[in-house]
Amino acid sequence: MLYLSKFFLFACFVQLSSTAPQPSTDLAAACGFWTATKFAFKCRALAYDALFIEKTDRTYEDFKSLNEICKDAQGCMDSFECEEIKKMKNGFDNQCEIIGYAYPDNELCLKQFFRTVYMSQFSNEESCFKEYSFLDSDKAKRSQAFADGKLCFIKYAREHCTSTTLEYFNTDKYNQLAKSMSVDNTFDMECNMPSTIVQSIHCTAMNKEFEYRVKQLERPEFASNNDFVVQTRKICRDTQSCFKRNCLLLKDSAYYRQLVNNCDILENSYPK
Repeated sequence: MLYLSKFFLFACFVQLSSTAPQPSTDLAAACGFWTATKFAFKCRALAYDALFIEKTDRTYEDFKSLNEICKDAQGCMDSFECEEIKKMKNGFDNQCEIIGYAYPDNELCLKQFFRTVYMSQFSNEESCFKEYSFLDSDKAKRSQAFADGKLCFIKYAREHCTSTTLEYFNTDKYNQLAKSMSVDNTFDMECNMPSTIVQSIHCTAMNKEFEYRVKQLERPEFASNNDFVVQTRKICRDTQSCFKRNCLLLKDSAYYRQLVNNCDILENSYPK
């Protein structure tokens, strides 16, 4: 099983250090010397902490501290009107959004949510997941689903996630999630964009369901259940397609090849 927190966070924190506000000749030229100096004095310490850049094995307290650093630094940057600082903040906002997804409570909640949404297609139970196409292949439909389905997501988070995660997403952070889930990732994009990160969480959620079902197929009552087998084949191919669209996950090419091989074996072992 893939755990994204350790998979991508080291690169994220290294980049966070490089995007931290620092005084520069260019900034002074764009914003004025005193604005650049004031900005560096007020915001740099908030946006950069070597403890978090160098550590790769993080605790809940580390993530909480990082979120606080992000909030304080973003608030600090918002107090400046210079366009160059606003551009700098956009890059910093991306890194803070990634940190939010990597916070263990949030990542687990999103994995469970995406898995539940995906699996609702095989269920006869009524749920709001069938009203909103959160995982549609059409980005316009995904965007509309997240725009209209916020209460559905919040209801799920309230019932299945921690109060910390509920509080986190019951703010403008939900709008960030909606925006990042409404992007079609392409391979000319950087692999550490928020959209790539959160959609990789979606893919690994599907992969978790597939791994669970493969184990279930070892039991005769599941192996002989045609509906279960057909669903499992579909889950495998859908997971494969999800991975194929995500450059972050394709970095582990051996894992992807193994997934494709598993789908082939499954279809050969349990033909239609």
